[in-house]
Amino acid sequence: MTTTLASPATGARAQEAGRLGALRRSLLGRQLDDRVWGWLGPLAVAVIGGFLRFWHLGRPPWLVFDETYYVKQGASMLQYGYERAIKSDLKKPDLLWNSGHHRCLGHQSGLRGAPAGGQVDDRRR
Repeated sequence: MTTTLASPATGARAQEAGRLGALRRSLLGRQLDDRVWGWLGPLAVAVIGGFLRFWHLGRPPWLVFDETYYVKQGASMLQYGYERAIKSDLKKPDLLWNSGHHRCLGHQSGLRGAPAGGQVDDRRR
């Protein structure tokens, strides 16, 4: 069995690394290691992102952009079990919906299901 001794260069490098580590700790103070930053960094981003997302969530208090379709269709799905078309004689159904009167939905659906094609618009016939 043979044993090899560490070369003097390897021992000198280890000793120098130890001195540099000690110097760094004395100059910079105690620092958090990568495990701590691996948890604190993403948690801080999640907290900031959550705050920005949920702050003033109810503003504006009326329907905007794509909500004009999805909210009414979702409400009709919950209440009637299918999507009901918006009454065609209403000029501005969003104003009626925003005031709390949900009478802007008609009696029949304007959409029907197609097996592989999603939904087909029947109103164009």
